Amino acid sequence: MVCNIRKFVSVFLVLAIFATLSLPAFASFEGTSLSTNVVDSTNDERQNLTFLEGELGGTHLVYTYEEGGRTYKVEETATPDFSEVNSKVFVLNEANGYELLKEIVSISSGDEIEITTTGPQVNAERRTVTIPDGQMYSMEGLSSRSANEWEWVTSYHDGNTYIGNVTVVVIIQILNGIACKFYPQAAIVSSAIATMASTLFSARAEYVFYHKIINERHSDRNYLVIEATEYTQYYQDAAHTQYLGDSYAEYLDE
Repeated sequence: MVCNIRKFVSVFLVLAIFATLSLPAFASFEGTSLSTNVVDSTNDERQNLTFLEGELGGTHLVYTYEEGGRTYKVEETATPDFSEVNSKVFVLNEANGYELLKEIVSISSGDEIEITTTGPQVNAERRTVTIPDGQMYSMEGLSSRSANEWEWVTSYHDGNTYIGNVTVVVIIQILNGIACKFYPQAAIVSSAIATMASTLFSARAEYVFYHKIINERHSDRNYLVIEATEYTQYYQDAAHTQYLGDSYAEYLDE
């Protein structure tokens, strides 16, 4: 389930955070998380990424780029909630025309994104990218603590997700899933996800790494409802030295 996008910011909670994708012909495999001892997640960079139609972060995008001495064109369309992305990748031929290289269909469902690639110039492939819980530390349970049960409880998570061999909008889809990994019903209030996706695509990054801060509490309106915020910092390396940007998502009982 992909979280909704809202345009307002809860100033109090932001300050609190800072304080504390079946056919037999397909090759199929599951994307897995990466050991934190891997430092470099990029290959040779793509060059001259140029957006021709749509806005970065929107549901329709057309762009060109250069890689390995060839020029490519990508046309992408996503559903409003980015739960499904359809991408067509073209390559510039010797006659100076674009011919279809491959098509990618990416469908998000919970913690998994199923990515299917077909095309006249590629091997058909189906793979599943999983967004893991990541390594958790400094967790204080809501039911076991002695503090006021309507106070915020904070936990910290470090993780990584495979993003190789996909397109800009598919990377946006994956990053959206990371942004509200633990609370899919949360709304992304503010983020630099589109810009980060462009940066990761240009760098040909295979993984994105992240550090997440989660705040949870029982709603003072309904004890059975858990309110939550997810603040996530994204990095291009496992050591968390190449900072990309952040996102903030919240689910409040209003």
